[in-house]
Amino acid sequence: MRKKLFFVLSLLFGINNLVSSQPNKISPQGDKIPIYDVPDGEADIMGYLRYDMKYRTNGLTSFRSDNPSNYTLTKDYGNVLGTTPVFTAGTFVGNKYVAYETTLYANVLMPHGISIVDPITGERESKTTFLKQHQSSY
Repeated sequence: MRKKLFFVLSLLFGINNLVSSQPNKISPQGDKIPIYDVPDGEADIMGYLRYDMKYRTNGLTSFRSDNPSNYTLTKDYGNVLGTTPVFTAGTFVGNKYVAYETTLYANVLMPHGISIVDPITGERESKTTFLKQHQSSY
């Protein structure tokens, strides 16, 4: 009885497919193979630095994987409400960083658009801006 039940459940839920599944051969990177075994000290990491006490500003930062506390500010975007860009999400496409850009207004992040950021210099180019929508009064 148990063998029949297991066999029926495995067919129903596809357990046999899970056990004998093949790795997914389709990848958006094409023939490029990701590198996962970079030794400490050899990986250059970049990121967006929200306000901190060391630099007292917002900006693009970089550091080496062996010493993340020794970060440097690559590009200072300032700390002015209503104008300072804040990147909240993004991904690399080639050697550029495609980022979702927001603007800080009195502790509220408002959507601004999509920007392309050069991780070496920190220079950004706005590709898309979201239209401001005005609400009508009731």
